[in-house]
Amino acid sequence: MPRKRRTNAIVLEFPERAQTRRVLPIVRAVHSPSPHLLNLRKQSFSWQELPNEQKTPELAPLKTAAPTTQNKPAKTFFLEAPSFAPLPPQKISAPAASATASTASTASVKSNRRQRTYGAALTSSKFLSSFLRKIRRALAKINFPSFQSFQFFPRFQFIRREWQRAVVSIAVISLIFVTPLHAFSLAEQAGAIFRLANGENPLNDLIKNPAGLTSNNFEKSLQTLNDARAAMEELAKLSGPVSLFSPKISGQIKSGSHLTNALATVSDAGRALLAALKNPALQNRQPSEKFALLLPALANAAEKLKIASTEIDLINPTDVPEKYRQKFILAKTVVTSLSNDLRLLTDHKNALLALMGHEHFSRYLVVFQNSNEIRPTGGFIGSFALVDVDRGAIKNIEIPHGGSYDLQGSERAAVVSPSPLHIVNPRWEFQDANWFPDFALSAQKLAWFFAKSGGPTVDGVIAINSGTLSQLLDAIGPIPMPEYNVTLTSANAVAEIQKQVEILYDKKQNKPKKFLADLAPRILSKLKNADAAVSSRLVTELMSALTTHDVQIWNTNPQVQKMVESFGWGGRVKEAPQDFLMIVHANIGSQKTDGVMKTAVNHEITIADDGIIEDTVTMTRTHTGDQQSELVTVPNIDYVRFYVPLGATLLNAKGFTPPTENIFSAPEKWYVTDADVVASEKNSRYDDQSGTAIGSESGKTVFGNWITTKPGETSIAQITYRLPFRAFLPSDETWTQKLGLDNEAFLYTLLTQTQSGLTVNKAVTSIRLPKRFTAKWLTPKLSLADSHTMIASGENGGDQFVGLVAGE
Repeated sequence: MPRKRRTNAIVLEFPERAQTRRVLPIVRAVHSPSPHLLNLRKQSFSWQELPNEQKTPELAPLKTAAPTTQNKPAKTFFLEAPSFAPLPPQKISAPAASATASTASTASVKSNRRQRTYGAALTSSKFLSSFLRKIRRALAKINFPSFQSFQFFPRFQFIRREWQRAVVSIAVISLIFVTPLHAFSLAEQAGAIFRLANGENPLNDLIKNPAGLTSNNFEKSLQTLNDARAAMEELAKLSGPVSLFSPKISGQIKSGSHLTNALATVSDAGRALLAALKNPALQNRQPSEKFALLLPALANAAEKLKIASTEIDLINPTDVPEKYRQKFILAKTVVTSLSNDLRLLTDHKNALLALMGHEHFSRYLVVFQNSNEIRPTGGFIGSFALVDVDRGAIKNIEIPHGGSYDLQGSERAAVVSPSPLHIVNPRWEFQDANWFPDFALSAQKLAWFFAKSGGPTVDGVIAINSGTLSQLLDAIGPIPMPEYNVTLTSANAVAEIQKQVEILYDKKQNKPKKFLADLAPRILSKLKNADAAVSSRLVTELMSALTTHDVQIWNTNPQVQKMVESFGWGGRVKEAPQDFLMIVHANIGSQKTDGVMKTAVNHEITIADDGIIEDTVTMTRTHTGDQQSELVTVPNIDYVRFYVPLGATLLNAKGFTPPTENIFSAPEKWYVTDADVVASEKNSRYDDQSGTAIGSESGKTVFGNWITTKPGETSIAQITYRLPFRAFLPSDETWTQKLGLDNEAFLYTLLTQTQSGLTVNKAVTSIRLPKRFTAKWLTPKLSLADSHTMIASGENGGDQFVGLVAGE
């Protein structure tokens, strides 16, 4: 009986020969690409960015897998959406094929396998012929025992000379056994590449603590990386021979080669940065001077990381061991993001230097926003500081002991406040100037009111939400305040400061913000004396606060402002390609009750058979402050505005509870009006049934109304509106054919922007399609509830972009 032994892609057949004592194996190579890889290629989808002026999303083709003789692979495309780059959409699985199609596919696979086997054999023949020619002269005079005549591979000529048969035997056995063994040995050495991502070496500590750049850990990590790189480079040389017998192993070798190239490039960038940081010229320099000296190294690192990102894109994720795969995907994102960030830093170097006061000192108005008393840009402005920055270092901080109200007596302007603020003050003043959710607009008002109150002109305005202080203390540690019998920590900072400036301050001196004035120099002292680890943590916390809009910046220098907005630090109301929703709350005269409010938002989108889109937003607000201090045991009076696509039509509004008219105060006749307030209110009209104000602002239609919630109670308000466009695109669009959708199809996208400082405890978005349509592609945050409904949910997730393509 024939004996067979199968090893991956190599089959060794040992035929029984009665007339001989020696048996020579006949080798058959099976060369077949992994079906899993083919399926992965068919499911590759991504979003790309389009210019803002391009209104209609279009589709651009992706490279598809090479077609086989029998099977034509499915086409794949990039689905592009203007101005946004969310995660790649998910492909919705198609229904199973019929039994007939399955049978035909099986026959096709068998045919392709035979062709690939023949091709592999022919390639092997050419390789061995070349190999034999190189060693023939060295072995020409050697005699070997006779072997039975045999045929090696289809299309091989019969070997008549005994020594040639022997050489072929040795070559084949060497190629089959020695090469793979050497490859696996090298692969074991190259395993250090993947262990780098698993935290089994000092690079992991370096990622967690960038301050480790100055330690010996970095040098050790580079040596580990170089050892793995050398092994992988030697292994890559064998990818050609190994591919004859195992395409999977060959693919892993190639992916490993790209990975080691990427890591090596990253290490080169790190080595260059390390050398730059150790430059003696950096000693005793101000922060902006250090940044200017590091710019060449940063530009070089950005270029190398771009190369590394390109290498990573060539790696097939299925070639990465499964236990490292998620880390690999994360590393890919980190390298790409870091490359882009460094490029932006170098591109905007002049703006950054100006922001740090490199050539001349800059003066900034810093406002502290209490998010427990929510206002459009993040919170009520109870206190502020005047900060002077010279070459990146803080030289002076001034915090008035009376806070924002210290400016009331010196304010020379008398301006009519926005209508909802007439509950607290019909005269618009500094502490209420952050009325617009677009921070750039509110910041200009703050700077104007500050100057009209006797303050100096400033180079910019920086808003800091109260929660940022907890992040700061988490990095620098607790701060004792013995004269107040308290130690501030990240856990108690907001509540303790609120108590000190609202309740426990000396009523005779009437300096409620003196606590903040005493706290500021102690924070500054800790910042100046921070070691490398703390400094690194501070940078991380600052970047997090800028990303979540807990810190927002506006600058009078157009170049600096352009840079700020390119990084997303400007707190602007965003543009959206289609649907948009931003809910903006304003606590007016209800103390610090937003700290005890629980908010849930349910956003339902219904697309009708004719393409008309209707949105229903249901908001639930629960007041949990019935057993709390006097600051939170009053009703929460909330003026809420819904920013939606310009031209949207209000259909219904219910559940709103406006305050009684007698608590509003009328402005004096001699007060002047503000142009931006007039622009947002002059075209406003009111819905007769609900009293909802309908106006426009920041390129959006705005619906505004009141929600009043008493302690221990829950308020539910709902608003329904129709979008100014339909879901279905014009019939002459060709993008549906590019997607392989022969019948009618449409694209829908939604951008949800979160108000700075707002805590949303639960948010659910659901999209219902017409009955004749089903989803073909979804962005990752969407999931199927049923065949016609998609849902996205989360808690405090920040801004969110979702989209889908639906077809018949």
